[in-house]
Amino acid sequence: MIVWEKLVTEDVSHYNIYRESSVKSDYQVIASVGFNEESLYIDSVADPTIRSWRYRLSVVDDCGNESELSDPHKTMHLTMNVGASRDASLAKAPSLPRDVSLNRLIKSSYMCRELSA
Repeated sequence: MIVWEKLVTEDVSHYNIYRESSVKSDYQVIASVGFNEESLYIDSVADPTIRSWRYRLSVVDDCGNESELSDPHKTMHLTMNVGASRDASLAKAPSLPRDVSLNRLIKSSYMCRELSA
């Protein structure tokens, strides 16, 4: 799930969301989210249990001018184990800082969808 703060302006048409391809630093547009829509995007193609992903955003104004891309943001690579009682536990990749809390991730819509399947 990608979430961002909207700009405080009336000139924004939409936001473009870019995901890094399999080639390092090569980003492709995967979605556009209108300014009046909720500022979040769920990438149904990217699976955080397989690998982490990098995203960048741009802003497009009402005249079609696109901003430079934002700094990249990287997702967490998670693994999920479901026990016989359907209890789930999440584990983060060893390369992540130890202070990253996973408790809040269980409530994300992506993980809830996976747990209920």
